[in-house]
Amino acid sequence: MKLKKYIIILNMVWAVLMPLHQAGAVVYPDRGILLNPLQTTRQTDDCGLFTMTGGWGEIDKKMAENTDDQHNWSVKLGAALELFRYRNSFSFTASSDIELVANDQSEMKFNPRSFFWQESFMGSFSGGPIYYQTGYVHRCKHDIDNIEVQDKTGEKRQAVFIYDSIFLRVITKEFRILNSVNFPFVSRFYIRDDYFVLRDDSRIYEYPADEKYSIENLINTVQAGVNIDIIRAKNFDIYTRLQYKISFFSENVNGDSAGYRNDYFAECGIRLKGEQGVMQFFLNYEYIDYTMINPFNEKTRVLYFGIRTGDRRMYN
Repeated sequence: MKLKKYIIILNMVWAVLMPLHQAGAVVYPDRGILLNPLQTTRQTDDCGLFTMTGGWGEIDKKMAENTDDQHNWSVKLGAALELFRYRNSFSFTASSDIELVANDQSEMKFNPRSFFWQESFMGSFSGGPIYYQTGYVHRCKHDIDNIEVQDKTGEKRQAVFIYDSIFLRVITKEFRILNSVNFPFVSRFYIRDDYFVLRDDSRIYEYPADEKYSIENLINTVQAGVNIDIIRAKNFDIYTRLQYKISFFSENVNGDSAGYRNDYFAECGIRLKGEQGVMQFFLNYEYIDYTMINPFNEKTRVLYFGIRTGDRRMYN
């Protein structure tokens, strides 16, 4: 009965979210993982300094794409350092994450096009069945090899962005949808809001761009998702992840609404578990409303096969 109710809820949510395709959202390099150091219980004194480090990495290869031709490869890396912990109720963490997007338009079939980078400081609190997180994130995007476009077409292009935010995220602690030993549907829901405090949109393009969705008009984003371990075994899990993000833009300094743009992804795979780390093999279908690669508005729908590895103490 619980599973039936859960499936009905997911179908209702998906039915609402799927039609929301308007015109771009912003790219987060860490959109596929959750940094949550308090998920690991440690035997510490009242206070601890430099208590834990962790990292993650991912490489995705395009299986199919029906829009732009830029996302043949996506390479992501991240690292985090827990600077301070008070028992198992508070944590302060510094982290950095990057993403490199490449197409296949070179002899090596790997031609880097864009580089996304973010650095963040985050405080985490554990209270009851919920983890509460808040912090500051610096993000920037840089072009790579745009000179090739100019050599081939004579057209000069630039798309460089800065989009810093203050964020608040809530993550539920693990709970089982079913009491089944083989199919427990162990779940974590989360929701995150980013309010943008520093924005810069630097584009060079010969044709008029849609300034309505300039990064400088970005107000905030709301991101929500669920991670579900469908099967849990001693050495492996079968899992799925769903995420949706909506970005709100202001048309002018008075805050009049200019509209919204949205991203989402659905992922399923197998997770191989070690003592401290994991390796995941997965398929990921992703919709990005604005890829942030070229200076004009460009969206993509892409199916990836990916491999991800990470420290299971800090990431899930």
